[in-house]
Amino acid sequence: MRKYLMRYIYADGIIGVPQCDFGFSIGKKHFDEFALPYLKKEIERLDAVEYHLDGPGNIVHAESICSIAKIGVIQWVPGAGDQENKDWTWLYEKINALGKGLWLGASSPEDAVRLWKKYANSGRMILSVHAETRAEALRYLDVFEVNDFLK
Repeated sequence: MRKYLMRYIYADGIIGVPQCDFGFSIGKKHFDEFALPYLKKEIERLDAVEYHLDGPGNIVHAESICSIAKIGVIQWVPGAGDQENKDWTWLYEKINALGKGLWLGASSPEDAVRLWKKYANSGRMILSVHAETRAEALRYLDVFEVNDFLK
């Protein structure tokens, strides 16, 4: 089987990141009737799937999206404005409870530790960190080592 790397994700087979931003404009009934069948058709051709859930208007579709077995990870993007500063813990927990992994971004080493402690035990988390310098990157490694996350 071929190995693929996309968006820093390694997978056996073909990996894809489907999304349906149009879902923001329609309700659950119409999403399930019109968008979901096309997403399923797109996803059935993939071997590994990260779903890009974009904006508060798409949250209503989370359960429908998580019903697709091939989706392994949900990447939640809060959207424009102050949405990024809101606490989305309830959504992360809902997605986790629906059996899907989380693609989360940490804004600091301390934030990375908090997210790792809360969600890494599921075995379905991708944690993205941001470091602009070598020193910043080493701070992440230091806090992960102190917390015994590097095994």
